Amino acid sequence: MISIFLEKYQNKIFIFLIFLGSILPFFWFKHQILSIADTPFIFDPTLELYTHSFTWKDVNLGGMQSRGVSLLLFFRFPIFILSKIGLSFAIIQKLLFSSLLFISGFSFFSFIKYILQDKYVSAAAFLGANFYMFNLYSLQFFWHLLIILFIYAFLPIILLYCIKVFNKPNRKDFVLLTIFLLLSSPGINNLLIGLMLIVLVLFYLIIDFIFQVEGKGFKIFLKRRLFSLLLICLSFFLAWSHAVIPALYNIGKDINSATSAPTVNLEYIGDASFQKVAEGFRFMGHFGFFGSYKGDLYYPYSAIYKTPLFISLGFLIAILCYSSFFFYRRHKKNIIIFGFLTISSFLLINGPKSPIGAVYTFLFTRYPFFSMFRNPLDKIGLIFIFSFSVLLSISFSGIFRKINYTESKYEN
Repeated sequence: MISIFLEKYQNKIFIFLIFLGSILPFFWFKHQILSIADTPFIFDPTLELYTHSFTWKDVNLGGMQSRGVSLLLFFRFPIFILSKIGLSFAIIQKLLFSSLLFISGFSFFSFIKYILQDKYVSAAAFLGANFYMFNLYSLQFFWHLLIILFIYAFLPIILLYCIKVFNKPNRKDFVLLTIFLLLSSPGINNLLIGLMLIVLVLFYLIIDFIFQVEGKGFKIFLKRRLFSLLLICLSFFLAWSHAVIPALYNIGKDINSATSAPTVNLEYIGDASFQKVAEGFRFMGHFGFFGSYKGDLYYPYSAIYKTPLFISLGFLIAILCYSSFFFYRRHKKNIIIFGFLTISSFLLINGPKSPIGAVYTFLFTRYPFFSMFRNPLDKIGLIFIFSFSVLLSISFSGIFRKINYTESKYEN
């Protein structure tokens, strides 16, 4: 009876557990949890809303301040409303924090459920979703720059609906994709974060197209997929137009500015990369993670990650992730896509310290345009953690299948 109930409602149970995990911030932190990178030191929600309501003032269509529209709608306005009903700023921050945590877990769970189509996918998706919610990349940025996490949280479900529209376009999926892109739009105040999402979507769709085109009429199949791709581009444009239009309007100016800028100090890039290659495998690369100011740690409890237990656990997670390659035959397409993305993004995040450090140094010293990626952990870490989490879910799915097969074998 219990097993039937669990099998019937397992997805709802896992989603409820993800929700329980997302409300942990209410117990972790006693006071304010966000740094002043997102808000002024003395924060007045009414003043913030009033000041930023004039985002289009004295600027024309090319005014880059128009990016602030999404921040106004989905970040500052909710804070203003919640403050007016009597909630303290600390509680408001925790609500935002918990909301993004839940969205990231739920969207990742939904994405894995869709792409794996496996008997053991629910449990594997749940474990992968927990890692995607609670890892040192996401938690450092929840603490440091909350708006970047808008794209991080919605990334899995955006990719999910891009795949759906690409393979079988319909009005419902197109509308949902546009809504999710709109809700993620505060994150594109950093345009390169949005660019990383676009690169991820395009790479997945190209490989997906290559796998599907086998045995089909190429020209007809290509025309259908090009139409689907145009729909996806339209969805991105509609949701992100307030940032895309100014960016296109100023593209010449921005390229000239980037190419004429002085080369970036490689020491600065090194500080914004994984500090050690080995530490990168357990996501300990952020230069400020063990830092402190006047004896107060920037990240409370960070010292525990230097203990043998947590060092071992960190490397164990990496081993579990890359064990997904043992299940290549069952999940060929996804292992090719996310295996490549994980390895390439990991090398890039390591910056000048990586095994391809010489190439990295050459690009940054010869081509100032690459200065846009001077914070590789911030910009490329998004792809690394997402791809890593997908491989981890594939590993769990394969392990569960192997355990079940072994048990069945002994029973027989």
